[in-house]
Amino acid sequence: MTVSLKDFVFSSSCGEQYGESFMVRRGAVKYAETDDKVTVVLAEGSGKEVCRFLEGFHLPKKTEFISVPLPEFASFVGSRQGNKTDGTETVQGFALEAIDESAPVVNIINALCIDAIRTGASDIHAEAQEDSVHIRYRVDGVLHPVKEIALPLFRQLSNRIKVMARLNTMEQRLPQDGRMTVSVAGETLDLRVSIVPTSEGESIVLRLFRGRGKAYELDELGFSGGQLAALRSAVTMPYGLVILSGPTGSGKTTTLHALLKTLPYNERKIITIEDPVEQKLAGINQIQVNEAINLGFGGMLRRVLRQDPDVIMVGEIRDEETAELALRAALTGHLILSTVHTNDSVTVINRLIDMGLERYLIASSLRCACAQRLVRKLCACARAAKPGKREKALFAKYGIAVSNYREKTGCEACGGTGYRGRTVIGEVFGVGGELSALIEKGAAESEIRRALNMKSLAYSGLEKCAAGVTGFSELEAEALL
Repeated sequence: MTVSLKDFVFSSSCGEQYGESFMVRRGAVKYAETDDKVTVVLAEGSGKEVCRFLEGFHLPKKTEFISVPLPEFASFVGSRQGNKTDGTETVQGFALEAIDESAPVVNIINALCIDAIRTGASDIHAEAQEDSVHIRYRVDGVLHPVKEIALPLFRQLSNRIKVMARLNTMEQRLPQDGRMTVSVAGETLDLRVSIVPTSEGESIVLRLFRGRGKAYELDELGFSGGQLAALRSAVTMPYGLVILSGPTGSGKTTTLHALLKTLPYNERKIITIEDPVEQKLAGINQIQVNEAINLGFGGMLRRVLRQDPDVIMVGEIRDEETAELALRAALTGHLILSTVHTNDSVTVINRLIDMGLERYLIASSLRCACAQRLVRKLCACARAAKPGKREKALFAKYGIAVSNYREKTGCEACGGTGYRGRTVIGEVFGVGGELSALIEKGAAESEIRRALNMKSLAYSGLEKCAAGVTGFSELEAEALL
């Protein structure tokens, strides 16, 4: 027999439950009780003495024991404590499986982290409000409320997180940023911590990084065949500039890492300059910028160029200095990969011009520009449906044939959201020949678009909608239509 404590709640079928202190100290929960049998769930490693004690305690009834993983038991304990209804650089690692009888707030934080990891959340938000502490997870780019914690516990929760991230526990007026490392079930994760003061207390955000995990391959991201070919062609060139654009959280860094993984790192010196280093890449030198000592992207790029690199990834081009250094490096025998914030790929050209760069430099150095968004993928529970009037009109406008149009429903696997995982919507173009001449002469964006004749973000999104990969509302949410 197997059971789960994920959704377990105490009820009359359990009989009289053990005290909370006993549950925490002994790792035991009464799961069910009948006239002749008691079923007890034990955390792994609870020990035989607990079994012997409970067998004697429940006589003459038979006692059945079922073991669950320690992280699951710790998550259950933490989720019960603090409910509103119940009244490194180099840092030490914190084991989330640990259960602390004397400090319920430790169990609460551990439970939140374990639950967030299980649900695939990228961020945990803890926000002090007027009457309680609101906890939300960001899953597939969307925030979901998960629970409320009693307001009197917030100061303890905040202080505990500050201790773990080596921040100043006495400071409540100024924003603070830090990092910490945690472990659960043998997996080590890095958490970036951001704390800002609010009118009701503080807003705490924990961003989860699975830095030792497997990086995505380029063909796993969701680009079409033609887009993949253009990207691969751009990074096989010995020099030039490859730019990715899109808003924060659109997966640009993940795509850059996937591109770097296609390169023969044994034969090339590859260096990345990132803020922060989110994914460890084998055989590649990765550097994290440090604005606190005035070592930003531009200053670090200037120094990295003395390292005889073949390929440099610059996390973001933010200013004229970094942009000019990147372009001149791309013209002098280096392959430069970077990102900017623009709405689409063609606007990259004007963004570089706005930074003060000469058109002839852009025309000579830019090899490829790619814009992307992340949209949620429909879960397997989605049902077949017929497109509405607006959808039909857009499919007809772009000449897209509908093959598998679907609508979300919701199931246990997707948490009732109807979506599970995300995919890329992209537009990509390479630069050369006629396009270089258009850029140099200062052609308007509309003229460049006509010359490119590429699949736009809207087209790529509608293609995936027509094929049943994503939902129409996802394209509207990303303002692609």
